[in-house]
Amino acid sequence: MMSSPELRRTPLRWFSRLAASLALACCLAEASSVRQLDLSGLCKNAHLIYRGTVLEAKESTLNAGGGTIPIVTYRIQVKEMLAGKAAEVIEMRSVGKPKPVIQPGGARWNPPLDLPELSEGKEYLLFTTRPSRIGLSTVVGLGQGLFSIQPLGNKEVAVNRINNVGLGLPVVGPIEYRDLANRIRTLKAQ
Repeated sequence: MMSSPELRRTPLRWFSRLAASLALACCLAEASSVRQLDLSGLCKNAHLIYRGTVLEAKESTLNAGGGTIPIVTYRIQVKEMLAGKAAEVIEMRSVGKPKPVIQPGGARWNPPLDLPELSEGKEYLLFTTRPSRIGLSTVVGLGQGLFSIQPLGNKEVAVNRINNVGLGLPVVGPIEYRDLANRIRTLKAQ
């Protein structure tokens, strides 16, 4: 049977662990929130803007800052360059999915990061950041700067992960790719 001091410490330990878990969850949630950008904001914050097809998505790790970071290296065949230095193939290295955190007692917790993922063989319009000191870049505004290109009848449409909400376009939802590309060129020329 537990003594009186041990009984008092058990709820305190449980509460301490709960408080620490909630604090970590709040920090990660705040870190994963992103400011809403309109099309002009996407253009201003992008180092490169291009349309391309993902040839390969390769997971690996990168040692930096005393730790190991999961990364994904995307090889993208460029079909059209809208801003930045022209290239036939772009290699973009991004942070990959974080591994689940194993908490005391064996509980698994997945950090709430919603990082954009590209699929091999699919075509996208990407607004990407300048590579960091360690060579990593990402899509501007996370899902805001990643547009899936899809056929719709006799035309092609582009739609981002948030259904083009907040971009300042005449309508929400898929937009004809040609119209979006022309708007981007106009904004970049200003």
